[in-house]
Amino acid sequence: MSCDVLAARLWGDDPPGKARGNLSSYISRTRGRLRDAGSDAQITSNAQTYTLTTDPDSVDLHRFRRLGRQADAIADSGDATAAVGLLLQADELWRGEPLAGLPGEWTPALRRSLEEEHRRARLKRIELELGLGRHIEIIGELHRLVAMYPLDERFTAQLMLALYRSDRQADALAVYRRIQRRLMETQGADPGAPLQRLQHQILARDGELAITPRHRSPGHGPQPKTLPPRTVHFTGRTRELRALTGTDQRGTGIQAVVIEGMPGVGKTTLAVHAAHILADRHPDAQLLLPLRAHDPHHPRLDPAGALAELLTMLGVPAGSVPPTPARRAAMWQAEMAGRRAIIVLDDAADGDQVRPLIPAARDCFTIITARNRLKNLDGLRQICLETLSPDESLVLFNRLADTGDGVDEETATRIVNLCGHLPLAIHLVASQIGSGAGSRPPEVIDDLQTAGSTVLDVGVGGDAVQAAFESSYQRLSPDQRRVFRRLGIDPCIDITTHAAAALCGTTPSDIAPVIDGLVESHLLTRGPAERLSFHDLIRGYACDRAEREDSSQERRRALGRLLDYYLRSAQRADRLLHPHRRRTVTASSRPAEDVPAVNTREDAHAWMEAEWRNSLRVIDYAIDHEWKTQGVRLAHAMAAFLDTAGQWGQAATIHERALRAARELGDARHLAQASAELSLDRLRTGRLRDALEHAQRALDAYRELRDPQAEAESLDHIGVIHWSSGRNREALAYGQEALALYRRIGDDRGQADSLAHCGIARWHLGRCEEAMDCLRQALALYRRVGDRRGEAKTLNNMGEALQQRGFHREATSLYQESLAIFSQISGRQNSAILKNNLANVLQYKGRYRPAIDAYREALVVFRETGDRKNIADVLNNIGTTYQMMDRYDEALIHHKKARAIAEEIADSYERTWAIRGMGDAYRGIGRYQDALDCYREALATAREMGDLYQEARIHDGVATVTLHLHGSQAAKIRWRQALDLFQALAVPEARSLALRLTALDGMAS
Repeated sequence: MSCDVLAARLWGDDPPGKARGNLSSYISRTRGRLRDAGSDAQITSNAQTYTLTTDPDSVDLHRFRRLGRQADAIADSGDATAAVGLLLQADELWRGEPLAGLPGEWTPALRRSLEEEHRRARLKRIELELGLGRHIEIIGELHRLVAMYPLDERFTAQLMLALYRSDRQADALAVYRRIQRRLMETQGADPGAPLQRLQHQILARDGELAITPRHRSPGHGPQPKTLPPRTVHFTGRTRELRALTGTDQRGTGIQAVVIEGMPGVGKTTLAVHAAHILADRHPDAQLLLPLRAHDPHHPRLDPAGALAELLTMLGVPAGSVPPTPARRAAMWQAEMAGRRAIIVLDDAADGDQVRPLIPAARDCFTIITARNRLKNLDGLRQICLETLSPDESLVLFNRLADTGDGVDEETATRIVNLCGHLPLAIHLVASQIGSGAGSRPPEVIDDLQTAGSTVLDVGVGGDAVQAAFESSYQRLSPDQRRVFRRLGIDPCIDITTHAAAALCGTTPSDIAPVIDGLVESHLLTRGPAERLSFHDLIRGYACDRAEREDSSQERRRALGRLLDYYLRSAQRADRLLHPHRRRTVTASSRPAEDVPAVNTREDAHAWMEAEWRNSLRVIDYAIDHEWKTQGVRLAHAMAAFLDTAGQWGQAATIHERALRAARELGDARHLAQASAELSLDRLRTGRLRDALEHAQRALDAYRELRDPQAEAESLDHIGVIHWSSGRNREALAYGQEALALYRRIGDDRGQADSLAHCGIARWHLGRCEEAMDCLRQALALYRRVGDRRGEAKTLNNMGEALQQRGFHREATSLYQESLAIFSQISGRQNSAILKNNLANVLQYKGRYRPAIDAYREALVVFRETGDRKNIADVLNNIGTTYQMMDRYDEALIHHKKARAIAEEIADSYERTWAIRGMGDAYRGIGRYQDALDCYREALATAREMGDLYQEARIHDGVATVTLHLHGSQAAKIRWRQALDLFQALAVPEARSLALRLTALDGMAS
């Protein structure tokens, strides 16, 4: 900067007489200060100018701006938490007033500009924190900022929103009134339209105010709702409803209420009814989770299992649910932080079970039901639910009996007294009289008086419940009683008519009217999609009746039929969805009409979607009892669906159980099969070491069984694991061995798989023509056998190969052809992969912003399915695109995130790419030593993998750094290494690099 400019900025139009001397003195003192501080910054003078030379990252302002750019970029890529962290680092760089004490007219203007930058960064960070649900944590800071900037309506709006989300509506409105008065006094104007609109929304309790954008963004679908419908005949409970839903509940700090009471008293009905009333205040999620403390057929949910269920309800992909209880609890709290949700935790056992499930967020409200007082729960309101009052009991009875002329009050009073004023008992008894059931009140009274002793452990009021059960049961027809007992031993949470028919040894058409009668009698509940379920007390009664009236052989045969039904149905659906999958064939002796109509891919997918959770329960039940073989076979039949649906955590659990069961049975084939399927689950979730261990066990077992097809499949799978780990030579060796076996036995489908995988390995090893030849052969075989999924994947891989070689038009054509197939076969995950690849084409064409938008669309899908390998891949692609835009700070943060994920899943390829990308970014911002450090680390892993393309790109990067540090001669050596590799790969980089070297040679001569 020239001395004249410096003088003008210090003294304006009125410099002192000895301005240049004073300026020289100031510069000298500044040099001394820099030396004393140990800074490497230097001030040099030349021809009436001064130049400051230093590392830009040692200047707080540069660091602040870099962190801000990185925060903006990573927030746009969906990682608001990382963005907040970066902006907090940026905020820490501000230590007092900038340029304090400097004179002149220029300084105040610059100071105002810098303070505005700081203010914008704070606004951005607080906006992100509000989006993450951290409104309580930032209220104090916002009060300070509003005091600092009393006329800035943006900070005022953020404070009002934070207060409102913290159930402090009055305080939020008081903040508005203060700024309104201040603006009128100082400006003579009202607040702007945005702030006025916010005030009106707060006054109206507008539901949109608490919405976190990430939970309501396009593509995320409707908000999760698992509440059952409210009871039509709900009666009474006025005081309890007021305590649960009244305005006195808001602002009390109470975020959870426990409803305790005896069985049958209506705890769940009250909780669900209250939740529906509160639904408008909690539109982001309305959940009910049965904790099963008293379910006779299902084990009590432990906190870890309950958290997994709740996260799944929110739409968190199973593959993304953390493995440990602590991490699940942290994810649950983070997910709920930005929601206004109502959660019903039904039938809790104790405080330890529910404590981790209660959201800490102030906008969430939890209702817990329990038979006994829950200990170790502080700060929760307890509602002890008693039986209905006599008047309420009469109202409920008359509503339910609905006999037209009604029942005289004396008779009705006698009936509800015999029911002990318990809602469940009144429902059952009233149903015998109403709805044309034909029972006369005197007969019902007689039944209630003569009912047998209590067999259920239901505590106080048990006699009335037992009497109602007995009375209802005795009035059933023999067929209804038999079906009622059979359903009582069903291990599923709910059941379809087809499954019920299998359990009872009849047909769906024959059982349908029987089920209708049980529903009309209120012994069975028909829910969404015609699925049938029991109240847990009724289930217990039905189970007890089955144990008393049916022999163990009858019960065993019934459960065997149910297991057979699930096995046959799952196998049929699996064959339709995955016709080319190698599977264990299990012949069925049952007639085909006993299974539901699963005749098309759509039917099969619908059945799997509806029944996979029950299928997992059936697998658990079978393995825990005497049907281990059927359980293992059912796990195998469900494996492919669970894999393509991204339910990798659930799949791993059942395959672990299947593995143990096969080991107990001494069944070598199923042991090998379960090992192979568990290996695939481990591969999907990035646990590559475990994946390889299980795959090797499967291979050893199949070799002992002398099963060449299964042996070839295991070899091929091991090759894929090695490729995923970046060990391309090993991947190729295993793939070639598998291919030889497939050819020997004449398995075209297997050959196609191995050829495709060998092609990918060859490509990464730089053997491009061989790779394309393998992929073409694989494509022809997939088409010959009619494997559309394999065809689509191979077209995509060919497109990637052609794109890297510069044939972008041909690559795009292949991508679009692949996308058309995947759109027909419901391949959402693969469609996202293709969107990622098509974005690469946009990147090549220089359409960087559309490319980044497309990458981020793919990123949403990969995050939803928990596909961390592809998340890392997309982050690297976004980083590379930012490099091409010369936005190196934004590139760096994406490559850093990709590296962290790649290291978590032990993916050498993505890690190498990420570190090389970091080197490119450091090079772009002039941090050459950091760039060289990254390049050296990346080069070591690239050589270990045998990835020639990555190695060439690294040499190119090192050469560019070397040019800056040591001149063209040293750089040319590295560039020639890169050129040799690029030419061997026949990629476009070879021609451009050759031209560069020619130009350098010309300059040297």
